[in-house]
Amino acid sequence: MALGYIKQLIEAARAKGLPVIYTTGERRPDNWDSGSWRWKSTRGHEAPTTVNGGVDGNEIVTMIAPGPRDIVIKKQKPSGFFGTNLACYLT
Repeated sequence: MALGYIKQLIEAARAKGLPVIYTTGERRPDNWDSGSWRWKSTRGHEAPTTVNGGVDGNEIVTMIAPGPRDIVIKKQKPSGFFGTNLACYLT
């Protein structure tokens, strides 16, 4: 299972004092802040769905949840860099 490997990697990074950075989507409930992507996409009118019904795809699962020293970047676009401070953390 991929989550098990991700968890091992996160634990190894923390043990070495390396930063662990998460990105996750964040949108208004009415999805107005999705911008032109919604207008350009042929699927923009569809209701968001996930493989596991009722699960928010932007939610970080408990098994690999951020720790107290980890950084969580909230983003509104697919890129973790666009409109966020991710580049600042990496440099």
